[in-house]
Amino acid sequence: MEKHALEYECPHCGKGGQCEWKDTINRVEDRNDYQALLEGRYFDTVCAHCGNMVKVVHCVLLHDPIRKAMCFFAPDEPSVSQAVQSIKAAGNTTEGQALRDYQIRIVSDEKKLEEKALIWYLGYDDKAVEMWKLTYLYHIISHREDFEAEESCLVKNEKGTFIAFYHEGEYIGAVEADPALIDDVKNRFLSVPTGAEENDLFVDEA
Repeated sequence: MEKHALEYECPHCGKGGQCEWKDTINRVEDRNDYQALLEGRYFDTVCAHCGNMVKVVHCVLLHDPIRKAMCFFAPDEPSVSQAVQSIKAAGNTTEGQALRDYQIRIVSDEKKLEEKALIWYLGYDDKAVEMWKLTYLYHIISHREDFEAEESCLVKNEKGTFIAFYHEGEYIGAVEADPALIDDVKNRFLSVPTGAEENDLFVDEA
């Protein structure tokens, strides 16, 4: 994998600097980077001038060979479009055919990239997790009509596994999640009928 130099401007001291970043995080080969992503600090770098932490967000490919999954992180519209075109083009190549059994995803939000890494690390099906989160959200709204949340993410800490909710980008609360429900959701709604085939290349553009 290649390393690249990326320029940044420190929001604390206003001075510029450079940091190195990889274009791929491999769960098996880059364990430290993968752990940093799980802990929400992968994009953090220390300013060479003032020593404060600076978040430098950039495109990256998350590769989980254990789960046979890849997630492109494209933080802006041009990079999303480029990722989509790259995936479609790869489908006709030898390398692309080797990925036929892979889950291919695209996300444009840093929290969603961290969530994908966590979902696959825990061995869950990400489509089942999305439906699982909607079930919790529906339950909350049915009891609290004033509850507003446009976004939710699976999170895990020393206290357990939670679904965190966000309104206008701000954290507003969390509920403890029951992982046992994921298999139930998967079996009820995501089973492929006998004789049916999955798409050769599934792209989930988020």
